[in-house]
Amino acid sequence: MHKLKANKIALESNYALIVTTNTPERDAVVQELDAALKLTTGSTSKRAYLGMLGNVFVVVLDGSGGYSDPNSASRLVQAYLADPAYPRPFLVVPVGICWGNPAHVARGDVVVATRIVSANRMTETDGQRDPTSYNFHSSVDAERVLELADGARLGALLSMETRLSSQAGRDEWIRRFPFVLGGEMEAFSIAPTCQDLPWIIVKGVSDFGTSQESRDAQPVVASKAMGIAKHLIEGLLIDEDSPPNQAKRKASLVLAEALHGRHISIELSDLDDDINRSLFPFFVRVEAATRVHTAALAVSSDLARDVARLIIEVASNAFRHGRARSVAIEFDARELRYMDDANAFSVESLSEREADGRGGRSTYMSFVRTYINSEKVALECVGDDRGNLLRIGMSPEIPELPRIAFRCSAVVDYQMLRQRGEVLKWEDECEEIFIDFDSIAVTSIILDLCEELVRPIEEGKRFVILCSDADTIDAICSRYPDQVSRGDIRFIPPP
Repeated sequence: MHKLKANKIALESNYALIVTTNTPERDAVVQELDAALKLTTGSTSKRAYLGMLGNVFVVVLDGSGGYSDPNSASRLVQAYLADPAYPRPFLVVPVGICWGNPAHVARGDVVVATRIVSANRMTETDGQRDPTSYNFHSSVDAERVLELADGARLGALLSMETRLSSQAGRDEWIRRFPFVLGGEMEAFSIAPTCQDLPWIIVKGVSDFGTSQESRDAQPVVASKAMGIAKHLIEGLLIDEDSPPNQAKRKASLVLAEALHGRHISIELSDLDDDINRSLFPFFVRVEAATRVHTAALAVSSDLARDVARLIIEVASNAFRHGRARSVAIEFDARELRYMDDANAFSVESLSEREADGRGGRSTYMSFVRTYINSEKVALECVGDDRGNLLRIGMSPEIPELPRIAFRCSAVVDYQMLRQRGEVLKWEDECEEIFIDFDSIAVTSIILDLCEELVRPIEEGKRFVILCSDADTIDAICSRYPDQVSRGDIRFIPPP
């Protein structure tokens, strides 16, 4: 869960929070994700995932059903939304299965609810228990939901922590609330928790709430519900009218590349007549993927950007001059590999294309001066009639750096900085932690933060510090010579 706090800039109001309460529901959601990272919750009974649903970020929270169980998904959602350290979603979507009202729905129908009737409270009078009902309405536009949820049934759901197992009991509830399309066991606690946060309940009808029901249909019905939820989530995010700022857009791209993996493809069909301009989005992706999946940071804080510039110049040359139809870029800790199906080409030829008015020459020559001549980076290019292969090797001193930087980055709690509390936070399970001191401009603050590393180091933690300022590094080394000499504190780029 620490990963969500560490990516708050990228995720704030930029993801859907999906809630599931059993294995068929959870599997239906996770299987639909294009990329997923399992998060640590500290409990074997509560699960969480961060992933991508198309181009949309999602967080999945999963636990038991109802509310009374301490491991219930409802309680997990309440604690999550109440914690300001977590990013706020743009939409909350409980997804899964429900029982249906046979007067209105059939098995396999998907119910989409922006209204729930909470009947979880009882009033007892002279031995007679009567439900006290409350209505909750989502702020989501119901007409827009109906437009997006093609094939679903839009209506109200009854919500209470009661598992129905008899037709007589079910019929009594339907008699009291004949308009509901069915019922479930979590929304009565989730909807009030959301307050002004938009929510939608998407549940497939797996049974009619009687003792004759089987659970065999749950996986298929849950998958059908998730298919509807996907369209709703993607459509409602597009409706958001607040474009992200530059910092948020960059952070989102870095996170997306980390989740999607180590491969980027560019097809000629992805580009328009102005090839250079239409390659710009891929420049941003290559920079983000290089930063996340390679150890470029161990060489220079600027290397990811400079690699992306060179790669896009090579791709532009391949598409404009080499008749390429496709380009593939792969990343791992030690190198980046560029491959195309263009005519044979040598990267050095970029330096000969000054006459075309493009930036290939200056990009290549700058890369050579900064990285190749100083032997910080190795560059190899091989071409034949099948295409070209370009390898950029980085040979890091810390080959596991991408894993550490993505999974075990420290978060700076600036509020605690003002309160003089512990400012740096990370997951307890991390043994080696990455800290970005380049993002903190004030040396005195950096040195104060270093004091927080002493006790964790004594407990066996180690730290990798991104710091490009030589004076700051000297100050840290002079204060903590033993920790630096033992390798408990390491610097990137290496001093």
